[in-house]
Amino acid sequence: MSHDPSNSISLKNIFSRLTFNALFWRYIRNLLDNNYIIVASSKTNLNNDIDSSIVYEHAYSILDAEEIDNNKLFQLRNPHGMGEWEGKWGDYDQVNMTDRVRSRLKEKQQKRGKNSYSDDADDGVFWIAEATFISYFANVSY
Repeated sequence: MSHDPSNSISLKNIFSRLTFNALFWRYIRNLLDNNYIIVASSKTNLNNDIDSSIVYEHAYSILDAEEIDNNKLFQLRNPHGMGEWEGKWGDYDQVNMTDRVRSRLKEKQQKRGKNSYSDDADDGVFWIAEATFISYFANVSY
């Protein structure tokens, strides 16, 4: 067990600070590489013009972060084991989440000794683009 106190990173206005955005990605990758438990909290008031399938005021585990074809993706898990992002890069996205991309994500995870890849229909585990993640989530704690 770690004796470090919990830390939190606010995602408010992150895109207005591009340097912070680049550091954020590297920081999350470093935390994951060092086996930290990371939790993302969704915003309290999501603007659901479309069904985002992200539950507001809810915590999700960050399982992984991978870059595929210049797309930075986070792998999240809904702790309820069901209910997933249904947008771009989610399990149901047949345009971006091709068999080639799925295979590359799985291969990258296996090289690092991770086994969290999942493409099951509704197991609570899903991929989401970094930009989308930042727009739906308020902070990250570890």
